[in-house]
Amino acid sequence: VGYRLQIQIANSSFIAELHRLSEEPNNPDELFYRVCVYLSRILSLKPFVCINQELQHAITQSREKRNNCAYGLISKIDIKGENEAYIPSVTLTPTTIRIKPLKLCRTNRILRAVEQFGRPLYHFVLVDIRDENGRHLQSHYFRHLKQVLIDYLKNGFQLMDDNRQYKYLHHTKSQLRGRQFWFYHHHHDDTDPRKINLSFPEGYKWMGNFDKEKNPAKYAARMALCFTSTTATVQVPEDKVLIGADIEINVNGRTLLFTDGCGTMSIGLRDKIKNELCIRDEFSAVQFRYNGAKGVVSIHPDITKGFDLFIRPSMNRFTSTHRCFEKCKISAPRMTYLNRQAILLLSYRKISDCSFLILQQQNHLTLIRCLLRNSDAEKLILEKIPRWFLPADIHIANIDYIHEPFFRQLIINGCLQSTRDLLQRTRIRIPPNKGRNMFGVADEYKVLKADEVFIQYTILDE
Repeated sequence: VGYRLQIQIANSSFIAELHRLSEEPNNPDELFYRVCVYLSRILSLKPFVCINQELQHAITQSREKRNNCAYGLISKIDIKGENEAYIPSVTLTPTTIRIKPLKLCRTNRILRAVEQFGRPLYHFVLVDIRDENGRHLQSHYFRHLKQVLIDYLKNGFQLMDDNRQYKYLHHTKSQLRGRQFWFYHHHHDDTDPRKINLSFPEGYKWMGNFDKEKNPAKYAARMALCFTSTTATVQVPEDKVLIGADIEINVNGRTLLFTDGCGTMSIGLRDKIKNELCIRDEFSAVQFRYNGAKGVVSIHPDITKGFDLFIRPSMNRFTSTHRCFEKCKISAPRMTYLNRQAILLLSYRKISDCSFLILQQQNHLTLIRCLLRNSDAEKLILEKIPRWFLPADIHIANIDYIHEPFFRQLIINGCLQSTRDLLQRTRIRIPPNKGRNMFGVADEYKVLKADEVFIQYTILDE
């Protein structure tokens, strides 16, 4: 199969047709991208088709779709604001550089800084390192591939016909577990100053001051906070931020921070964030990033007058001049799931395997209902699909999700993903009113006694 495809790709007529396609005067990038994505998918399903015929078919279909569409590839999808972006995706293997279709990602502080770093579509690449078969590299391979991987991280790689050089920029903790990294292209074309973006040293300086961190691992972790996927909300001026003291307690001769990572915010700031994000429901806590601070802030009606945000020293990780309040998560009913580790711990506590099997069957029944009942299908779609992808008033549109082809395909894909998670990760959903993921904040009013916890949750329909 590989030789068959390789021989067809090397055909001069195929290469010439692709070259003509890339030089088309009317938005060639869009058409070229659509055709290449189509070919990559069709050849993975039908490896013995005639590639020239499929190329002509792809060009014809893509041109028809483009002519019938009012906008281009990127602007056609309605993405409000700068909180989502298409990012080039590349897989590095020991012998090849594989370019994959664009990936729609939530942005972070760096990707939104277009004036400093340039547009994400042209200056960033999301890179993952894998084996030739697409699986994760095993640990015993690294001894032989150490120099190859170090060369990628030090010198980067080249893409495009203009030999555009992409080099390693940084990563987040979760990306490191998945062998993913952010690579960045510094454009230093003196002929057009508008295209020049920050160099690597200038970019690191723009992120913030990390000089107080002497440990390399902690230094990298602090810088990774700038790459956390967040949603930009409103600007909070420095004079609206109050810095207060942490509450410390002594336990067995050790000093512990009782308010580690906990702060407060005003109702006015909460309402501004709510309006900016077009959220209908009230929320009482936000996991956030602001300046060099991270943590959770809860609503405090009695916050000092004239201030919108109360931050404690334990929340500051580094110093920065970034004044946008970035939302990671807001307090809302969040389902909780079992995994292999949790099941092993519960089994060790003499919990019967029948309990897990019952929960698993309930999961199956829920997925089956999504294919049969419109109300369950709507719940699945709203759970799996990002808010910005669907209209805000879709709940009053009376759509027949089960029979409408587009939404039915979304439901099928959601059910397949849930089944895949169950098989590979033993991810079993807990009924909504028997388990929740919650935010924890400090008792700012000093009402609770020792060993007391106040829990508030929204009762959901089963």
